[in-house]
Amino acid sequence: MRYKLIFILVIISASFLRIYELNNIPNGLYADELSSGYDAYSVLETGKDRYGIFLPILFRSFGDYIPGAYNFSIIPFIYLFDLNAFSIRLPAAIFGILSVILIFFITKRIFNEKIALIAGFFSAISPWHLQYSRIAFPAISFLFMFLLSFLLLLKSIKNIKYLILSSITLGLTFYTYAVSKLFVPLFLLIFLIIYRKNFNFNVVKKNYKVIIIAIIIFVLISFLPFYLTFYGKGNERFSELSIFNKEKTDTPLKEFIKNYFSYYSPDFLFFGGDKNLRHGIRNIGQLYWFDIILVLTGLILALLNLKKKKNKLLIFWLLIFPIAAALTNEGNPHATRSLIGLPVFIILSSYGFYYIFNFLKKNNKRILKIIFVIFILLSVFNIGYYFKNYYIDYPRYSKDLFQAKLDDAFDYLEENKDNYNRVIISDSIKPETYIYILFYTKFNPGEYQKYGFSKSKYKVDNVWLNKYNEENIYLAMPYEFKNLTGKIIYYSDGEPAFKIV
Repeated sequence: MRYKLIFILVIISASFLRIYELNNIPNGLYADELSSGYDAYSVLETGKDRYGIFLPILFRSFGDYIPGAYNFSIIPFIYLFDLNAFSIRLPAAIFGILSVILIFFITKRIFNEKIALIAGFFSAISPWHLQYSRIAFPAISFLFMFLLSFLLLLKSIKNIKYLILSSITLGLTFYTYAVSKLFVPLFLLIFLIIYRKNFNFNVVKKNYKVIIIAIIIFVLISFLPFYLTFYGKGNERFSELSIFNKEKTDTPLKEFIKNYFSYYSPDFLFFGGDKNLRHGIRNIGQLYWFDIILVLTGLILALLNLKKKKNKLLIFWLLIFPIAAALTNEGNPHATRSLIGLPVFIILSSYGFYYIFNFLKKNNKRILKIIFVIFILLSVFNIGYYFKNYYIDYPRYSKDLFQAKLDDAFDYLEENKDNYNRVIISDSIKPETYIYILFYTKFNPGEYQKYGFSKSKYKVDNVWLNKYNEENIYLAMPYEFKNLTGKIIYYSDGEPAFKIV
């Protein structure tokens, strides 16, 4: 009963941390989020994305084609809450909460309930996990679907019938995020090698119908995303970013090795993290500082007991998670492309904490207990520092990147556009200026699919090259139209955000 109460408290905490101020933190919406949100809105209204493709498997974004699972998951929330930051980020929060639950059950099956509760708590407060549970990026949907598949695979060891369910969810991972197409087959191969004795000839002979059905289902579900990768447009972005692109690098093996090991660097994992402010916050690693001791302890314990299958699986997971990300030549180490490695760090960290706690419990030396108390106090400080940074500081210093207050600017334009011939949006408002118009005006998807902006008052233009026309209303950056006075849209800290003239 006590463990159930703790588990419930962990889930409540995870839910609060992911849903609190979801529409305001991060402060504003990045273009990729707007793209997913508007495409979901377009499918809801017309059955087609903004380019007129009916129920696409891959959604065309900015120089890329992304798997559609996350976009489709947004649709019911737009229906319920309209098109806004909260509705398009809520699926990420839900995937994040469910991932915390799955990490608990996976850890419980691998180790025990006590370590599972620690893992659940660590994942609930994880900087890496929280970042992607509060932003409309598809990587969190991949993490959820993989964890669900992994849990079903573990359950299939004792009950082969779970293999059918796992074949469905494994197939669906390929509709979530591009990294899945390399990581999932690798992980599945390693899993089958490690647990091959559990699927020996006698087991296969006795359950051949279940196994055949599972294989057929997996192949059928997986076929389309892999077909589009090799024969469609699903590989265009990777071809551009690949280390095998001769225009970017002449030494792909050297580049891969450098990229691969960057994902184990102390700076990335514990101190600085991904330097892109969409992927993380300043002065915080993907993990906490205190995780250094816990992860290393868990790793050493796993290496010392490699005869146990669960430890082999964790070590191989730790070894393969950066491979897909390391094959790209942009943004390494990249927190989004390597998010699938987070659970193994959490599990190892929980394993390490459990071992250290029990060791100190059995050892009555006062000095060790004092050191442990100091460690706990420093850990609490580390966690508090992160939460203060994320919920108070981060919205302020990342505001430009997420174009905060742009929604207020468009609200003003919508209220006043009938008084002007055209509404001109400066192309200095980047990236992908047009997506802001589509999202914040809830532009009619059917009209956009047919005519673009040609029948609309809205137009994207270079306000430096084209002269000001008083018959139009302009949305620009504060440094544009210096000789003209107008309405200034301010950030919450009083700094000018946008100018309307």
